[in-house]
Amino acid sequence: MSLRADSHIHIYPQQDAAITLRAAMKHLQTPSASPADRFAIFLTESHDCNWFASLKDGSHGLPDDFLVSATPEAEAVDIAFDHQTLTVFAGRQVVTSERLEILALTLAEIPEDGKPAAEVIKAIQQAGAIPVLSWAPGKWMFTRAEKVKNLITNTQGPLLLGDTSLRCKGWPLPAPMRETSYPLLAGSDPLPVPGEENQAGLYGVEIDLTLDPADPVSSVRRALLNPATQSRFIGRRTWPLTMISRMAAHRKQKKAGAGP
Repeated sequence: MSLRADSHIHIYPQQDAAITLRAAMKHLQTPSASPADRFAIFLTESHDCNWFASLKDGSHGLPDDFLVSATPEAEAVDIAFDHQTLTVFAGRQVVTSERLEILALTLAEIPEDGKPAAEVIKAIQQAGAIPVLSWAPGKWMFTRAEKVKNLITNTQGPLLLGDTSLRCKGWPLPAPMRETSYPLLAGSDPLPVPGEENQAGLYGVEIDLTLDPADPVSSVRRALLNPATQSRFIGRRTWPLTMISRMAAHRKQKKAGAGP
């Protein structure tokens, strides 16, 4: 049994969460999926987004045919729709003082932006969550390349690396990802632009683990924080022209003041 997941999901207030969930399930259920596999998304919410909390208090705005069920652990919920179930894990995205992106998977609290990356990672580790240094266009290059290298080398304890669909086809896998001893993660990383909901699940990861319904969060943490766990990329990344188009639309949105 495997867990097939998109490990970098944003659900922005201006977007349709139902479209995101349906897209994620559709794309994660590729022909290579087994009937025994489980499906999940890991939210990576920024400081001004809190959709996971809305799942807990019922203000999520999903249609009535989406049935949200609590799990025994607070950082995950199950959502049943279209005769299938998707597990949604809480998670946060933190922008550090070095302008790097750190993901805090299975963490519902809202960490503070603007702190040094090493401090952010340590806080995530102390919370028992999963720290992920996320790749993004330009953020592992030029003046920040050495910072990324030093952070990976000097971090004590687990630090996972995360790929995204914005590393377009033809862009080689960064060296730190080829050398890490921990499972690699991957996700679609939807941007705060209309239509990006359909990116959900297009790029993700298959993880060798049995997701225990009695403790889904603990079982994911145990697996991903274990260097022996195997993971494989699934789905597809963006074409180069599509990446340029997506990034241009994002910049336009930011200039208009309509997105983060």
